[in-house]
Amino acid sequence: MKGVRQGGPTYNSLLSGGNMTHSVDELRRMQSAGNHRGLIFALSDPDPFTRAEAMSRLTKFPNDQVFEAARRALGSDPDFSVRTQACVVLRGFPKTRLVIDTLKEALRDNHRLVRSKAAFALAHLRAREALEDLLVMKRQGIEPDIEDTISTSIEILEAPDKSETLLKLVDQRDVEGIGKLFDCMLGPDHKEVESGLASRGKNRMLDVFRVWESEGRLTALRDDPQEYVHAKETFAKKLIEACE
Repeated sequence: MKGVRQGGPTYNSLLSGGNMTHSVDELRRMQSAGNHRGLIFALSDPDPFTRAEAMSRLTKFPNDQVFEAARRALGSDPDFSVRTQACVVLRGFPKTRLVIDTLKEALRDNHRLVRSKAAFALAHLRAREALEDLLVMKRQGIEPDIEDTISTSIEILEAPDKSETLLKLVDQRDVEGIGKLFDCMLGPDHKEVESGLASRGKNRMLDVFRVWESEGRLTALRDDPQEYVHAKETFAKKLIEACE
């Protein structure tokens, strides 16, 4: 395996006897400075705590280099805490085939906590193509301390496409129901809805939904619940009009 930087020590050689060390303060400064390359190099530290800490700070940098570092760690780092943090890092990446395949491979890790974090990451990404893998895990038996996480992940992936739910609510002219759906469409869910509306050619609805996504969530952060309720009702009615 090649080293993290040209001319530097290799990953395996450092793990087998190198003496480099990074303090938590150093890693924090790297993160604050946007120095993802420094954090990636710190993944070669012989101390597993340092490697896990460096990996956890890479969640802020979803780029190709960080993806490769996380995937490499999942495949070869001997410490489960580093591999666990790698799953958390991948949770923040776009849902691509390579990301999903990497996390699905992690479902076969020899440590239960890595498998648990991989399952939750797949659920977070709404990777329904991983549902059967999780169901197989459950049928084969799951350790008690991760059973809740695996079951929750399965429930998330078994839930219906939110764009389908939104279209049904719009068809029923259910303003209150649309508002409730808005409440739970934080995180990656809005991307799923956008993709679903686009694939169905609901361009007018998609435009309204994007306005809500850009403005409604800002309104939700204010301290006036009544204003947020009004905003939800307004956008729900606009979605219904756009579908007519």
